[in-house]
Amino acid sequence: MAIFKNPWVVTVIGGVFVIIIGGLILFYGFGIGKPSQISNTKPPEQTSIEPPEQTSIKPPEQTAYIITPKDIFANINNVPPAQRNLVAENYKGIKISWKVSLNDVKVLTDGKMRIYAVHQEEGCRCLVRAEIDPNQYPEFKVMNEGTSFNIEGEIDYIDTGLEIIYLTNCEIHY
Repeated sequence: MAIFKNPWVVTVIGGVFVIIIGGLILFYGFGIGKPSQISNTKPPEQTSIEPPEQTSIKPPEQTAYIITPKDIFANINNVPPAQRNLVAENYKGIKISWKVSLNDVKVLTDGKMRIYAVHQEEGCRCLVRAEIDPNQYPEFKVMNEGTSFNIEGEIDYIDTGLEIIYLTNCEIHY
C-alpha cells in the first residue's frame, strides 16, 4: 500500500487512532460513559402530604415589653388629636414593667386601694394608676409619697388628654 508510505498520512492516521483510544479510555475508564445512578432508580411514588396534627400548644407566658410611657405618649402625640384615642387603644393588653414613685393612694368602697404613681424619665413625667389589694400589699397603707417601687402589669386604658396610664393585673416589687 502506497498510501502508508507517505509520512503525513501515517501521522494523521496515528493521531486519529490515539484520539479514539484516549476518548474510549476517558469514556469508559473514568465513568463518563457509565449509566448514571439517577437513570437506574425509579422515580419516587407520589404520596399525599397531610398537614400535621393540630395540637393545643399553650403559648409561652408573655414577658413585659421594653416600652416606656415616654415612647407611648410620643407615638400618641405624633398623630392628629382626633386619632389619639384610636392609637392609645392599641396599647391595651401590653405588659409593662416600670420603676415608679408613689404619688397618692385612695381607699375604695370595695376595700381595694387605688394607687397613683409617677414614672419619670428625661422629657416625660407620666401618671400611672392601678388598683391593688391592701391585704396583698399592706405597706401602701403607711407608704410615704415619693417612695420608689417597680410595678408590673398590663395596660388597660390610656387617657390621652391627662396622660394617665391605667394598669390592671398588677404586681409590686421593691
